[in-house]
Amino acid sequence: MRPPLSDKEPLCKAVSPGEVKERVKAQWSTLALVSALLVTLTIPHMISPALGGRGADKEEQGNGVGQAHIVLISILGILSICIVFVCSYMMAEIDLCSADEQVVEFMEMFAVPQQIIWTFFHFSVYTLLASILLAVFYQNIAVVAWVVIGCAMCFLAVSLGINYMVDSWMKFRLAALQRDSTAQEGTLCSAGGVKIDLG
Repeated sequence: MRPPLSDKEPLCKAVSPGEVKERVKAQWSTLALVSALLVTLTIPHMISPALGGRGADKEEQGNGVGQAHIVLISILGILSICIVFVCSYMMAEIDLCSADEQVVEFMEMFAVPQQIIWTFFHFSVYTLLASILLAVFYQNIAVVAWVVIGCAMCFLAVSLGINYMVDSWMKFRLAALQRDSTAQEGTLCSAGGVKIDLG
């Protein structure tokens, strides 16, 4: 069975596969860089937790909020390391695709892993936010904690709204590219089956 297509497939038909390769490499490089920065932030807290670690007193060690903070920080660090590893590997492997057909095949074959990488990245950002809010809740009085949490939720809603608008616009543009490419291929077929490389 043919694997699911990447959302970059219309882009592969609108521009040269070589240009698509450079664009996705830049995308993976950005993900790897941000994730590496998150690793540098989380590793010290994983080694020596600020809340509920072995050096804390028994009451603090038994606090559920502090333990949840440690769990979230640890998950964030592990996810970020995985993202850096996978993105670095993908960038190295796609460079081995010397022909345009190989680039297109690479994008088609590994469409699902690309989506998984983005899902991991999104989850790591949400995990970071949750760990920060837990720390705020643990360290401050209830009124201050809930004010900060409320503001964070508002900022998160605005950020998600912006992301949704950008993503919707981009999917609309890619769908338009797909329709134009399909229509152009149909015109070429009806004109005598002559296929022109648009890349």
